[in-house]
Amino acid sequence: MRIVVTGGAGFIGRAVVAQLRQDGHDVVVADVRADADERNLQTLDVLDLQAVREVVADADVVYHLAGPVLEMARSDPFGSSRLQMNGTLNVLEACARESVPKVVLASSFYVYDGLPADGIVNESSRLNISEMELFGSLKVTAEQLVQAAAADLERRRPAHRTESRLTEHVSRLRCPAALIRMKFFYFSLYPPVDSSIRNRPNRASDPPA
Repeated sequence: MRIVVTGGAGFIGRAVVAQLRQDGHDVVVADVRADADERNLQTLDVLDLQAVREVVADADVVYHLAGPVLEMARSDPFGSSRLQMNGTLNVLEACARESVPKVVLASSFYVYDGLPADGIVNESSRLNISEMELFGSLKVTAEQLVQAAAADLERRRPAHRTESRLTEHVSRLRCPAALIRMKFFYFSLYPPVDSSIRNRPNRASDPPA
């Protein structure tokens, strides 16, 4: 498959790209870092909708990892919010217009911030957004944007005959979108992990999200 990875030259993005290439996929790294040492790199600012459309055209899947990191969210709340929200909206809009069959959003384990440190967390855990730092709440909002876009496409599917590739895909799946909270990368990139910090997501010494 042809897969576009936004933010593919970043810390987690490089690991995702490497695994996808190992699995035999044709991967396009789309990143704002023009000097990144990556093959098949396309410089992309996700705040530019037209540029996003050009990069994702003919993609089978788009992995959306581009967004602020924890320290950026702390030091530049406005810029971080704009990058996460507008960037995610642009990726979703571009994929809808270009009939990309599937979008995968990389969220973060920082969405579990504020939950009891001795508890067990998973995708069904009730989140406490009032106790999160901005970074975690931005990721939660991005998740909601993806879910809303997928639900909207599902509602509009019978009426939109022009989006043939996308509607065909939706007819087989409940929605053409998925999200992943990236906690598993914490374990694969930083083994071994002390069990006492597995459910302590928000510490300055933790690895990048």
